Amino acid sequence: MGATLWNIRQARMIELLENNPLLLLFAIAALGYLLGQLRFGGVSLGVSAVLFSALFLAPSARACGCPIIQQLGLAIFLYLLGLSSGRSFASLRGPGLRESLFAGAAVVLAALVVALVAVGFGFGPAVGTGLFTGSFTNAASLAAMREIHQGHGPA
Repeated sequence: MGATLWNIRQARMIELLENNPLLLLFAIAALGYLLGQLRFGGVSLGVSAVLFSALFLAPSARACGCPIIQQLGLAIFLYLLGLSSGRSFASLRGPGLRESLFAGAAVVLAALVVALVAVGFGFGPAVGTGLFTGSFTNAASLAAMREIHQGHGPA
């Protein structure tokens, strides 16, 4: 009887989340935040746990049929990521300086690699610029995967 009651409660919770997309979104953020606080052997997932909780609860998000939830969820994830690392990254003392120098070196290295690729393959400035800007974002990859998933892109 206990297992049956648990299954009924679980089904009701899933139905509640599927019928309330904003509740689902904030449940994902809250679950991810709580999981991110846990430490395993001195290591924690931090804000990345929000992304993992979103992947775990993705079937409920798909069932609600709200495309805005995906965009809002990504925006909230990026906000939380910036919130957790923004202060130390913007500070030019201690680890902030090291992180800023590393980010600057990554941009310069990427620019050199893209310039070599563009010249080597005979790409024009527009394609080279697109390669450079696209190499620093995953938004294009996310959009391509969404189109493939929805059946609008190449298989």
